[in-house]
Amino acid sequence: MSLETAAMCAADMEAVAALWRETEGIGDVPSDPAFRAFLLRNGEFCRVATENGALVGALLASFDGFRGYFYRLAVRKTARRHGVAARMVEEATEALRAAGADRINLHLFDTNVTAR
Repeated sequence: MSLETAAMCAADMEAVAALWRETEGIGDVPSDPAFRAFLLRNGEFCRVATENGALVGALLASFDGFRGYFYRLAVRKTARRHGVAARMVEEATEALRAAGADRINLHLFDTNVTAR
């Protein structure tokens, strides 16, 4: 697997929303204006993963000035168990720590058996 990762940006929104829609346990996809506003404030903490130019993973993350937060971690079924999620989490964690976060909270639906 030739995996590339990057900070999420507005150009990624459509592909990321499509991945979330096809991933069980993610919940509703935010509206375009809400998603765009979130990325403007937190894009440096959010990650996308691609393989051969195709999106295979996405992690939405934020920082409130004290703590970091992880939301909506999704990896395409065909790319699971290849370290995609681990790499995105590691990179987001590094970015949050560099910004001053000393703790990161993970939000998870209790019904998301796969994630638990």
